[in-house]
Amino acid sequence: MSTLNVTPRIEGGAKAKQLRKEGSVPISLIGRDHKPLLASASLVDVRKALSHPDSHGRVNVQIGGEKATKAVVKNVEHDAIKHLILAVTLQVVAEDDMIKADVPITMHGTPAILDSVSNAMLSQAADHIKVRGKVSALPDHIEVDVTNIEIGGNISAGDIKLPDGVELLSAPDTTLFVLNMLRVAAESTDTAAEVAPAAAPAE
Repeated sequence: MSTLNVTPRIEGGAKAKQLRKEGSVPISLIGRDHKPLLASASLVDVRKALSHPDSHGRVNVQIGGEKATKAVVKNVEHDAIKHLILAVTLQVVAEDDMIKADVPITMHGTPAILDSVSNAMLSQAADHIKVRGKVSALPDHIEVDVTNIEIGGNISAGDIKLPDGVELLSAPDTTLFVLNMLRVAAESTDTAAEVAPAAAPAE
């Protein structure tokens, strides 16, 4: 997880349009008191930070020489035509704050049925689930044991045991893993061609 260095914007300073011309991105950093701090950061640093958040979507934010704090990305405004980041809104979070997060899902084990059935395939239908809980309680990822899944069976979000204090927000019937038989195309063995009868010789 990279650290985003931001510079506070003073009242009456450069406007958002001017900042973008200078290669910076206007940033609104919402503190725990819900008051926004207007700041800016270089476009290069913003892109790097947004590309490397932690597993809960948080980035390290450092204001001047102060100690870095963690913040979640609340909104990113884009210019769809020029493919530019126009503005970013971040919200500071502490370990005991309740947040919503996407938690990655990983597979553990191998279905036992695959030892006896060669044309079965395990597919992962979703790579994350949405949850809510304290930052300190949210896992970096959730391992799902797939060893007991049967042909035609699936594992849904509602089947997962979550850590204490973490609530599932995804629909319980959201499919995560499914085991199906592969369809083998039938090959035609009839290669005989019909031969037209020979024409009678002319007299």
